[in-house]
Amino acid sequence: MVQHNLYSNENNVPNVLGAGLLCLDIIKNIENTKYLNGGSCGNVVSALSFLGWRSSIITNQYKDPAGDILNQNLERLRVRRIEVGRPIQTPRIVQEVINSDHRYLLSCPDCGRKLPSIEPLTEKTVENIAESSNHYNVYYTDRTSRGIEFLRNILRNRGTWTVYEPNSSRNINSLLRSSLESHIVKFSGEKVSQSLADKIREIAINGSTTLIVRTMGKDGVLFCYRKRDNKMSKWFQLESQPVTDFVDSSGAGDWCTTGLLFNLVNRHRKSKLWLTRDEVVAALQYGQALSAISCSFSGALGLIYSDNGEKIQTIVNEDTQFRLSGLKPSLPPKKLSDEYCKTCLLPFEH
Repeated sequence: MVQHNLYSNENNVPNVLGAGLLCLDIIKNIENTKYLNGGSCGNVVSALSFLGWRSSIITNQYKDPAGDILNQNLERLRVRRIEVGRPIQTPRIVQEVINSDHRYLLSCPDCGRKLPSIEPLTEKTVENIAESSNHYNVYYTDRTSRGIEFLRNILRNRGTWTVYEPNSSRNINSLLRSSLESHIVKFSGEKVSQSLADKIREIAINGSTTLIVRTMGKDGVLFCYRKRDNKMSKWFQLESQPVTDFVDSSGAGDWCTTGLLFNLVNRHRKSKLWLTRDEVVAALQYGQALSAISCSFSGALGLIYSDNGEKIQTIVNEDTQFRLSGLKPSLPPKKLSDEYCKTCLLPFEH
């Protein structure tokens, strides 16, 4: 692994705190099985660390073999873990990749058992974090819980950019509340309908929302933003950017978020009450470029583990270098006992 300084002054490095889905992505194809970190929250903070930011993520205590891999990957990416709560089984998901098709499994395809899922953060588990969180520029969340909302409200009042990227729209009241509490709200058109997006835009004026982004895959993105006159703009559309050598689109939305934040927050370290169309377009196009490049690699973080840095170098400023390169994901223990499934790494019950 080679380290580079992306910023000339280490004190100028932006800080991001993530709270949400961090899991072990088990990518199973015909040739082999890879173990990469996944979940939108884990992906975004890892990608920002790759680009030179200081990244931290709130996690439960994961002490099993899957957790060892997850934690080692975070350490290699220089993402700081803030552990809370009690020791639990590491959340994980299996991604089966056959040719260019992939499907996500919540049960192990080999042993058949249901895979552990994430445990929500409570207000009690994050109280101590709130007391020492004055230095974050961005607070990123991809779901909601009492603990996540508690931290969001505290950090927003301290000038931190609050970012909400909901993973579904099943609980509309929760989605609307969290959107009002967040400066940047971004979601997939597959998960949030246009009518619901219009509702979020309609009520945004009553909250903190500065930017709303709805991604639409090959059809690009829709966005609206709070203007200087405190009104929300109409919807604008940006066309998608071309993808060469397509391999896998998983994580493309997370790289779009990464580029958006990297571009916008590098210019505005504290949250803003309004934005201009030009700066929103510049930030989104930066994110779209990263998103397109990520599709040339397998897995949401495949770009990070690639030896070909030239593809991303083309959109990073010429005078910058990657903070991390030559990374390799952690591997499962070579002598994992027969008491564990060799695919999902869950212990067999006796």
